[in-house]
Amino acid sequence: MKAQLKHIAVSLKEMYKELTAHRNPIYKKNRLEADIVRLVHSIEKGLSIQNPRLGFGVSKIDHLFALAKRYLETEKEDFGCIYFIVDALEAYLDFHKKNEFENDDIIKIRKNYENLCTMLPDKESIYGGTLELLLSDMDFNSEEIEKLFNTRHSIREFSGEEVDEETIRKAISLAQRCPSACNRQGVRVYSVKGSDFISQYGHSLEGIGGFAQDVDKFLLITGKKSAYALGEKNQFIVSASMFGAYLTLTLHAYNIGACTIQRPLISTKPWESYRKLKGIPSDEQLVMLIGIGKYKEKCTVPLSKRFDIDKIYKNLDGKR
Repeated sequence: MKAQLKHIAVSLKEMYKELTAHRNPIYKKNRLEADIVRLVHSIEKGLSIQNPRLGFGVSKIDHLFALAKRYLETEKEDFGCIYFIVDALEAYLDFHKKNEFENDDIIKIRKNYENLCTMLPDKESIYGGTLELLLSDMDFNSEEIEKLFNTRHSIREFSGEEVDEETIRKAISLAQRCPSACNRQGVRVYSVKGSDFISQYGHSLEGIGGFAQDVDKFLLITGKKSAYALGEKNQFIVSASMFGAYLTLTLHAYNIGACTIQRPLISTKPWESYRKLKGIPSDEQLVMLIGIGKYKEKCTVPLSKRFDIDKIYKNLDGKR
């Protein structure tokens, strides 16, 4: 009974934090960005199916314009998510023009689109729309990719050399290609020197074992609760975890050893203290900790035998 009451107390505390993240005016911009990107992605998906319905998505586009108006009422510098809208609607209008389809809704959308464009400075890159992916684009060496996966291990001994900032940024940038729920990208990454992190958080790093002092840097992966609706409870964990899985592979691709360290997926006193110390927003929850360092010429790793494929996979159509 005591354990059950503790579980209920923790659940209520987490529910309160989620409600706070959604209601706190500080995170209004975060919520607007997430809603905008989610709706933009919906339009992009509609354009990406084999036979899009002419005139689709009108109510969502109307909502996008309303969100853009709210966003621009206070934001005067960061126009990234508004460029998402502009480029997606450009593709939307081009699609209907090519199909010689126009009605009152399309005319209204074009007018609102043109008005929105006049409110924005010029941009240098493409933010939205669709891409044409060719089968020939995927002419990669499967054996090398298998080698990348099969040689990735959790590394607990490092060379002692410093991992440079540029390589970390390259690995994180490449890991951003991971799936993201409606492209909301509610994931953040923080890098901190290993010795500094241990001194500030070390008393609560149970489970790491005896290698923490050898880690060059720690990467903290957080999920932004404000990027997801209340009905999407724990989606921030899923998105941050997928990102973390990709990141372990991209780090390996750039010859950086890494070890994923599990952390509590709830707010704890050590995390809250560290978050406040470093100025990490309160709507972010630590999901994953990755210790990184340069590879040694030779190191010992656990065998970590995986289950046979038949243990984890079943074809529900009865095929094999």
